[in-house]
Order: sequence, then structure tokens, then C-alpha cells
Amino acid sequence: SDISFDDTDNPQIKRLAALGIINGFGDGTFRPDDWLTREQAAVILARLYDCVKDENTTIPKGENHSYADDNEISDWAKNGVSFAYNMGIMHGVGENRFEPQGAYSVEQSGVTILRMYNLLEKSEQGM
Repeated sequence: SDISFDDTDNPQIKRLAALGIINGFGDGTFRPDDWLTREQAAVILARLYDCVKDENTTIPKGENHSYADDNEISDWAKNGVSFAYNMGIMHGVGENRFEPQGAYSVEQSGVTILRMYNLLEKSEQGM
């Protein structure tokens, strides 16, 4: 891939960028030492799902869930957050808050990866 970032040459990161799962930042950086926000994670999970799902799988249109902190969700992340909620992959953090700028913890990443796996497994079984 000819995709590159100024601050990493990791081939797996380049592959994820080539697949459209990650974009990096507008200044040409990936920022590998930054922590991942919850809204960034939701977008990555949505893109990953779209990349690995079966071609016949349709993404159900869910309800328009409204979090108390919806106004804090970046415009570029709104579809990803909605997808993650509607697919049951990510939930709020309590008090009907998504906390989009909050850190995406190791525990949260493990839980959401398992939920994604279960979702993909069900779609492969035709459920």
C-alpha cells in the first residue's frame, strides 16, 4: 500500500488504512501513542464489521438512540456510534451517556471484540 503516516511505518497499520478501517489524522499522523477515544473505537468497529461481514449480510436499521451527551459526539463519528449501539456492540457508560471523548479501556475493547465476534458468527450461521 502507498498509504503512509509520518509517525509509524507499521505494516499492519498500513494494511488497516488500505482497507479503510483507519484513517489517521488530517496532519498525516497516526499517533500510535495516543489513547483511543470511545467514538474512534465505534467508528473503527463499524468499518471493521463492514470489511469482514458476509457480502449478503445487511446491517439492520435500528432505532435512533439519543444519549444525554449526543452533542459531544463528533459529526464524523455519529454513524459509527449509532451502528455500534444498534448492533449491540457498544453501549453507554451509565446515566445515558456515551462519553465519546472518554478513553476506550482494555476491558471495553475486550467486551466489544467478543460482541463483534458473536455477531459475525451469528451472521455466518444465517441467523
